[in-house]
Amino acid sequence: MQHLNNLKNLLLFNKLFVFLTIFSFFYVLLFTVIIKYDSIFTGNENNIQGKVKSLSLNGNKLKLEVCLDECIIANYYIETKKEKDEILDIIEIGSIISLNGSLYKASNNTIPNNFNYKKYLYNNKIYYLMNIDSFKILKDGNYFSKLSSFSFVLF
Repeated sequence: MQHLNNLKNLLLFNKLFVFLTIFSFFYVLLFTVIIKYDSIFTGNENNIQGKVKSLSLNGNKLKLEVCLDECIIANYYIETKKEKDEILDIIEIGSIISLNGSLYKASNNTIPNNFNYKKYLYNNKIYYLMNIDSFKILKDGNYFSKLSSFSFVLF
């Protein structure tokens, strides 16, 4: 009798496994192939305002993730050490910033079966990148926004 109960439990588990596998397949299919996400930007914008979600500094390249209704990755190349020190003092996570520059889309990967940065950004709902010509801090970040999105990386 015990063997029949074990067999019954095993068969029920197999049905659950098949159901979860089919459900997962259709979920992935729906949200990666069928539903397409679109950007609110047209690519012609030169001035964008948003909140600094994250920032990193690698050598002379400042990389910002700026979000309002949609996030963009913005890059700014620092020219002098004095400018670098000033930027580290004024830009904070949570700051409201106005960026002037040019938007562009990430390029497709050129090596097949390798990491595709464009798809990575698309899956994170980031459709445009920006080269910053100038920026202006409109409002400093508050203490709570700094704590909630603490991802500052300094190399």
